[in-house]
Amino acid sequence: MMPRYEVTGVGKDSGRKRRKKYSAIDENAASAAAEKDGTTVEAVTELPPEPPTERQMEYAISLGLTIPADVTKNEISDLISLAQDDDSLATPLTREAASRFGIELTQYTGEKNATETIWHHLSRAGKERELLTWLAYNTYLDITGSRNSQNRQLDDPVFSEIASELENDASIISSAQRQNVDRRRTKAYKAAAQLVRKKTEAKSAPESSTRGDKPKHDKQASPRETPPPRPSIKTPGQRQGCLSVIFGMAIIPAAIAAAYQWLPHILL
Repeated sequence: MMPRYEVTGVGKDSGRKRRKKYSAIDENAASAAAEKDGTTVEAVTELPPEPPTERQMEYAISLGLTIPADVTKNEISDLISLAQDDDSLATPLTREAASRFGIELTQYTGEKNATETIWHHLSRAGKERELLTWLAYNTYLDITGSRNSQNRQLDDPVFSEIASELENDASIISSAQRQNVDRRRTKAYKAAAQLVRKKTEAKSAPESSTRGDKPKHDKQASPRETPPPRPSIKTPGQRQGCLSVIFGMAIIPAAIAAAYQWLPHILL
C-alpha cells in the first residue's frame, strides 16, 4: 500500500538506460532501492494510484459493496477485506503506529488488516528493534486491556527499553518474526509480557477486556420448569370398571326406594 515510483537511470555495470518501478515509503527510499539494484539514479517520479482491476470490481459487486467514485486498486482491496473479515476501520492509534513505521494505509483499511500489515512490515531483516518495540507495545495493550486508551503511547521510552533487552536474544527475534501464529503463545510474547509487567507494573485486565476475547458471562441455571401433567389414558378394562361403578351408584337409590315401598306388606 506504499506509493509507487518510477526510477530512471543507468546501469552501473552495463551503462545502459534503465527504467523500473518501485513501491517505497518515499522518493528517497525508491532511489535507495534502485541504487541497491545497481542503478545510477537520474530521476524519480511518483506514479498515480492504480485503478481497480476488472476482477476486483466484479468481486466487490458480488459482495454487494457500494463502490465509491474514483476508488483505487488498494482502496477497493481494503473494502473487500473489510467485508470478508467482518472488520472495522483501523483505529487512530493503529493508524498513528503505521505512519510511524512508514506504512501508508488507505481510508478503508481495517483494524485487523492494518495490524497484520505492520507485523509483516516489521518482520523483515533490519527492522528488529522496531519489531520488538511494537511487540512490547502490543503486549502492554493486551495485558492491560487498554488498546483504545491513551495510557501509554508507542513512543513511550519503556517500550524501547524492553526492545533493547529482548534484541540480545536471537531466538526471541526469530520468534517475534514468525507469521500466521498465535503470538500470545510465542516465546517472544511471553518474554515481552514478563518485562512489561516488571517495568510498567501493568496488571492483567479482566479476560473480557483483552483484544480478541469475547466477554464471558456466567451461565446461570434457569429454574426447572414444571412439566405439564401427563394426560390420563385409561385402558378398555379400566373404562369398563368405571362404568360398572357408575351404574351401581345409580341403581342403589332405586333399590332402597322399592324396599321401603314393599316393607309394610311384608310386615303385615
